[in-house]
Amino acid sequence: MVLLPYLSGGSFIVQLGAGVPTMEKEQILQRLRDELQEARERRNEAARRYHEITGEVPTRIPSPDNVDRIKIASQEYTNAIHAVEEAFKAQSDFLFHGVVPPGLVGKPPGSERHRSKSKEQGR
Repeated sequence: MVLLPYLSGGSFIVQLGAGVPTMEKEQILQRLRDELQEARERRNEAARRYHEITGEVPTRIPSPDNVDRIKIASQEYTNAIHAVEEAFKAQSDFLFHGVVPPGLVGKPPGSERHRSKSKEQGR
């Protein structure tokens, strides 16, 4: 694969027409799709937790204890939304410009999915 330094953030640009095997392109794209799907799943779970917590407040005026829980859930949801945006941008950058995110170069297929599932099981 031909990689050229691309962005100050450490991303690389792949010269897609310059001898990059189709299989490698497909593997990179699959990893990016997997990351996007995982980010969407985290966002959906964070939204569910947020609505669950806010739904526990019958008067819609939370007690001081619940305020902190709501703030934490809201921050988790915001972070999950940002993760979806980043994953979508990474996939788009690859599809339209050939940019490969720095953390993706040299990763075995599916490594993100296994890592995040093992984190969830460790909770």
